[in-house]
Amino acid sequence: MVDEDRPWTELYPAAFSAEVPISYASLLEAWQARVLRNPDRSAVAYFDGSMTARELDNASDALAAALHTRGTGRGDGVGIYLQNIPQYAIVLLALWKLGAAAVVLSPMYRRHELRRLVDDAGVGIICADTALMETLESLAGRPVRWLISTSDRGLQTRDDPRVFPAVARPPASAARDLVALLRGVRAAIVGRPDDYRGEEVVAFVSIKPGATASERELIEFVRQRFAPYKCPRAVVIVGELPKTQTGKICRRALRDAPTPTEVRHP
Repeated sequence: MVDEDRPWTELYPAAFSAEVPISYASLLEAWQARVLRNPDRSAVAYFDGSMTARELDNASDALAAALHTRGTGRGDGVGIYLQNIPQYAIVLLALWKLGAAAVVLSPMYRRHELRRLVDDAGVGIICADTALMETLESLAGRPVRWLISTSDRGLQTRDDPRVFPAVARPPASAARDLVALLRGVRAAIVGRPDDYRGEEVVAFVSIKPGATASERELIEFVRQRFAPYKCPRAVVIVGELPKTQTGKICRRALRDAPTPTEVRHP
């Protein structure tokens, strides 16, 4: 007997069809369609913090770029050692975009259990601050190349003592803190009038001081991960992305801005 026989379909009620149409080739493609449908609707709510689909997608883009600079690519394993916090979704999306494999490490694992599984992570691990020291000890002598930590409080501000007890946060450098990495690269995608196509897609990118990336590198990074029709036709690096009074990126200002230093998709 082979799977093509699908004997389990005989147990389906008569009202159910055994043929289910598949709208998307992958979860990443389904997510990207979700972003296009409702980019400004809330996608994640966490205590008093929330992220729209666009913000979550942009954050995962920034993390994917940061992990790429650490040598993480298609097929590499990355351990996720986190509770159910917004950063989990950001990490998972970033790994999908890189074509990397998520190695799920339960927060219930302790040192001896974690040590047995760390070797499967291969490239790196993203863990909670509260598990940082335990994770570092578990990594001793292991082949993991990098470690990034994040705080349960990183994407909310209320700090209700009934939920978040007074625990001192271990110091983390900007190069190892997940939320700091998300702030390293910010991008906005806008449609701009084009005489030939009617409209072309342009990416405006802001890079924090100390981080480096050229327009060519950004174009190549996108081209390796997305279909040609999804890639921006041009990339423009700007000092700061314009904001509205509510703190959102002002795309109208970007559409109308002169772009003398843009680099175009070949």
